[in-house]
Amino acid sequence: KGPAKFVFRQAPVLPLPSAILVSLEKKVVKSKVGEKVSLPCCHEIPSSESLRKYRVYWQKNITDVVLAYSEGNMLPQHERYQNRTEMDPRNLTLWISPVEILDNGSYQCVVQRNSVLVCSESVILFVTADFSKPNITAEVSADSCKLTEMVITCSSHGGFPKPRISGALNNMSMEWNASWVSESSFSPYNVTGKMVLNVTKDVTITCSVEYSGFATSTSLLLSMFYSCFLNVCFNSHRLHFKRISSFNKHVCPCFSERNCQLGSGQNSAFKCNIGLTHTERIPSLSRGLEVMA
Repeated sequence: KGPAKFVFRQAPVLPLPSAILVSLEKKVVKSKVGEKVSLPCCHEIPSSESLRKYRVYWQKNITDVVLAYSEGNMLPQHERYQNRTEMDPRNLTLWISPVEILDNGSYQCVVQRNSVLVCSESVILFVTADFSKPNITAEVSADSCKLTEMVITCSSHGGFPKPRISGALNNMSMEWNASWVSESSFSPYNVTGKMVLNVTKDVTITCSVEYSGFATSTSLLLSMFYSCFLNVCFNSHRLHFKRISSFNKHVCPCFSERNCQLGSGQNSAFKCNIGLTHTERIPSLSRGLEVMA
């Protein structure tokens, strides 16, 4: 057998005895964007010795030098890791801070003493970034006081890795027509789910975004009464609903006007903020609603 070789970027190629066994087992470490993460190495330097007797290489994907020392002196490293890495001089643990999405991947710690391989071990770093709380909107595409057809949209953004979007209708599982947008496989994802519902009664819709063992979710109550009432009030104009509190509040456009508010109490008035030129008296059934552009 010929001698095995390890190739280090910005570092010399070092011949290794074929009898040395290299660990093929890969440990897994998880971290979130912005955190400080530690990656364990395979060797601890005895208290009777120092780093000066060793060569330690931390590298990513066997191409990029993350952090490396030779006889106590730090070697050139990849520019992405400059000012973001440090190493424990005893147990050779690698620290990365703050963690970035591009840090996701496989790392290798290689330790040599007097040019003889001591150990080599791989560690996989899984990086996640939190998605925003899902936003659910409902657009009425066809309406009567008996049945309302709605296009439901759920969206979340800024997370990693690529997520799974799931939903429930009155606690019954349902499927979204999902689409994802990301600049690359190592960039934040935006996810959008859509579905068309024929609503005949009040329903609660839940949207959940799941990624790498984490999840965030939102629920929205769609009320047939308010859908029917507002449709009459706005003369069948298309509505966009968005839950803004837990008690019968929604947001929708006010024709082409802005900042519309629907007050409470008897003889409630519907007002549009453009000079308050458009005012209608509406029934007290509107209590509890706030309508804004």
